[in-house]
Amino acid sequence: MSDGLLLSYRMVLCLNAITGKEIWKYTYPVDYGKMEYSYGGPRASVTISANYACSIGAMGNMFCFDKLSGKIIWEKNLDKEYPPAKRAWKGWTISPLVEDGKVVVNLGPDEKKENERCAAFEMKTGNLKWLYKSPVKIVTTVQVSQTPQLAIFDNEKYLLYSPYARLTALKLSDGKPLFSYQLSEGNDTIATPVYVGGKLLEMPFGKEQIMLDIKKENGRYIVREVWKTKNSPSGHAGYQEWNGNLFGFASCFSLVCISSEKGQIMWSKYGFKQDSSLTVADGKIFIRNGKELIIAEAAGKVYRELSRISFKVESNSKDSMGWVAPLIVDGKMYLRFSRDLLCLKIR
Repeated sequence: MSDGLLLSYRMVLCLNAITGKEIWKYTYPVDYGKMEYSYGGPRASVTISANYACSIGAMGNMFCFDKLSGKIIWEKNLDKEYPPAKRAWKGWTISPLVEDGKVVVNLGPDEKKENERCAAFEMKTGNLKWLYKSPVKIVTTVQVSQTPQLAIFDNEKYLLYSPYARLTALKLSDGKPLFSYQLSEGNDTIATPVYVGGKLLEMPFGKEQIMLDIKKENGRYIVREVWKTKNSPSGHAGYQEWNGNLFGFASCFSLVCISSEKGQIMWSKYGFKQDSSLTVADGKIFIRNGKELIIAEAAGKVYRELSRISFKVESNSKDSMGWVAPLIVDGKMYLRFSRDLLCLKIR
């Protein structure tokens, strides 16, 4: 403790994916202040490109590393360079989006909560390429949360960006908006939008799920609401689509299956932890639930659990928490807890 504030350390770590052997690490001090949920480990992923690894810490410390050596190419303190609105929840919870030599960052609302902001930096230098600012009425204290999603319109790459109450498509090359659509006022958006087949699922936190249809008509793009449901208010984690259904967690910690066509709730299952997350693959839902890994069918008729296994992690209840979803690569699954990282063979 220092001056009544919580001092901790943030670490960016590179491991051999097969053996877990450390290749390089970088550690730096962080002052979390009075931020809630400072436990539970990282809340965003490091983004990897051909030559670089880019990370954003909970307090806005942004680094670009040489991914093989761990050498810092450039760094930024986003909290100081682009001060966000005061927040009391999880801090910066986004992952940077890397595409076409750019690093795109959702900067969240400004200090006065008058503008929403998004920026793109040059991957090699960290120099600002463009900064998008747009006035928006922000009535609640919000965190810097949602990671933009990539989409193609008119054979050009765009970012689907909706940090607060409004969906906007920003051109990747210059940050200019293609279209905007007003969402429910006063709803912070945390989960990454799900873009499937020209339709987009938006999930204002604690409120609803909204499926939007995006089509070009008479030379301009029109966004229309396909369906909306308030029966399963969205939580902090995103949903994933499989075989016409959407799977994710509602804010009341229930696992929900929703028809992507009609928005109908197919089934729901209670009894999951606050920080539970999932990955859908091979017709199965892989769920990290506290110290457990649960595997269930990714089916729309009923919830059917296939297996459940518990792991021995640190005994403190907060140590079994983790904000990062299970990752599956080459027949292996990686599970992140507050202090532990597990590699499982699931082929």
